[in-house]
Amino acid sequence: MENGELFRAMRRNHRITLAQVADEQNSVATISKFERGISDIGLSRFLHLLNRIDTSMEEFLFRKALADGHAVMNPRGEHDFNSQIDVNFEHRVSELGDMTTREVTDDEIATLQAEIELWEHPLDHTPTHRERFSALVLRFYELTLLANRRHYQQGRHPDQVGLGRLSGELNDLVRPFVSYLRHVERWGYFELYFFGLLHTGIDNETEHELLPLALKRSRMDKGFNSVSTMRFWMLFGAFTDFINARQFQWAREALDRAEQDLQTEHNLNMANLLLFCRGWYRIIHDDVDAGTKLCQQAISIEHILKQDNQGVGDLANVLPYVLANRDNPGSGAYFM
Repeated sequence: MENGELFRAMRRNHRITLAQVADEQNSVATISKFERGISDIGLSRFLHLLNRIDTSMEEFLFRKALADGHAVMNPRGEHDFNSQIDVNFEHRVSELGDMTTREVTDDEIATLQAEIELWEHPLDHTPTHRERFSALVLRFYELTLLANRRHYQQGRHPDQVGLGRLSGELNDLVRPFVSYLRHVERWGYFELYFFGLLHTGIDNETEHELLPLALKRSRMDKGFNSVSTMRFWMLFGAFTDFINARQFQWAREALDRAEQDLQTEHNLNMANLLLFCRGWYRIIHDDVDAGTKLCQQAISIEHILKQDNQGVGDLANVLPYVLANRDNPGSGAYFM
């Protein structure tokens, strides 16, 4: 498959028009000729085009090899290079996650709102899907931090209060993203990544409906290591949503599917996280002692391997939240 032909297929899959991709670097006519194989473009401009459709060069080359019938299934790795990863954005999301454990200041909220404005309204172009969904992630934290501050001002710690009104606000916030997901016929790293960031805002019934769709539509790209890893994080994230809501069948289904994938993918980090989540399930569902033992086994393995579970941190720090949530379902919920 020619580069232009594949680019057109990926652009259309993301429901992006030629006019939305075109800018001062690449006109509609230039892109159209490239897609039809009439002309080629240089590397710098091509990388810019891929960025406009939220795709990395690595993922593009993987898709091309797959389309051309080449063998592309490689041993899995946890730290593969992926140019779609925005280190600064990742750091900011981590920062905001830490801020949910305390009361924020007016200045911190103002800074966050200014960042959101820049994502939503870039100075020189129409926002891309990545920019729009990045803004949604930041708005997700804005709503959460403001809700937490209200609780602090009322003399209550957020961990002691249910989601309440916030849950409905988050559902409304992520609705455009859910609509986008339903229309994308082939999910890549981009879709799975933002699903992982926004899944907590999706109501559980919709999330349960989307999971088989996500697994089916990302299946062809499992050989791309970043996609494989994000599929596991999607399943474990969904598990936490379901177990915190005491939707035991759905929680078990998510873990069973992760175990099914592990039979062919042999990812030790994810296998250990599955062990921890199996213990988590037992703690909440039926047997605190047996579940705690499983969790402690996973914690010991994590320490031996010195693993860094992206977005989870030390599993030993997660276990107290699980035990607290067992005793009081309205508090202590932990989400991956």
